[in-house]
Amino acid sequence: MTNTNIIKSILYHMLGMKYKVFIPKGNFCSVGNGFKFKNCRISVKGYNNKISMGNNFRIKDFTIKIYGKNNEIIIGNNILHEKAKLVGNLQIYINGSNNKIIIGDNIQIVTELIIYNHENSQNCKIEIGNDTTFYKTEIYNYDIESSIKIGEDCMFGYDTIIYNTDGHAIFQNGNIINQAKNLTIGNHVWCGWGSTILKNSYIPNGCIVGKSAIVSKKFNEENAAIAGNPAKIIKENISWNRKTVNQILQEKS
Repeated sequence: MTNTNIIKSILYHMLGMKYKVFIPKGNFCSVGNGFKFKNCRISVKGYNNKISMGNNFRIKDFTIKIYGKNNEIIIGNNILHEKAKLVGNLQIYINGSNNKIIIGDNIQIVTELIIYNHENSQNCKIEIGNDTTFYKTEIYNYDIESSIKIGEDCMFGYDTIIYNTDGHAIFQNGNIINQAKNLTIGNHVWCGWGSTILKNSYIPNGCIVGKSAIVSKKFNEENAAIAGNPAKIIKENISWNRKTVNQILQEKS
C-alpha cells in the first residue's frame, strides 16, 4: 500500500503525464506494473478507503473520486485496448460508505466507462467479470444494499446504460415500492447499441439485448434474443460471436 507522495513519485518517474492525486492519510492505494495514461485524477475524501490497480492498466483518461469511508475499488490486470493503443476513458465515483467496486481482468474500454455509486449509497456492490468490453457505457447504482453483477465475456455497445435505481422514491400506502436490490447480467451477454438495463433485471447467459431495448424485468431463458420496449424474447436458441459477419463468411469461403 502507498500514500499520496509515493503514488505521485511513481506516476512522475514512470509516466511523466498529467495527474492530480489527493489521498489523505488513513486511505490506501496500490499500483501495479505497466500503469500508463495521459490524464489521471484521483481524489479521496474520508477514511479507510482502498484503491487497488493491477498490472498493465493502460488508458487515456482515468478518474476516481471517493467521498465517504470503508469503500474499496479493485481494478484487475490488463485493462487496455485490444490493439494496445492508449485510448478510452474510465471514471469511477463513490459517494457513500461501505461500497465495493470490482473490475475484472482483460477489460477493454473502447470509448468510455462511467461508474456511479452515488447519492449516499451504503453497502452497495458493483462487479464486472473478466474479458468484458465496453464501447460507451454508464453504470448507476444508488439504493442502499443494492448490487450490479456483470458476468464474463460480455459486450456493451455504444450508449448503453445499466441503471439499478429509480433515483426518486415511489410510495404506495405510505411504503416505498421501488427500491432496487440486485441487477444481474450473465456470462457472454451482448447488449446492443442504446440498450438500457433497469433495476432488478436479470439477463441469463448467452443472451443478446437488441438495439434501443429497455429491459425492466427478470428473464429465465438462456441464449435468447431480447428486444423492444418493454423488452421481450423474440428469438430462442441463439448464439453470438465477437467476429463480424464478414469475418465469418470469409473463413467459410
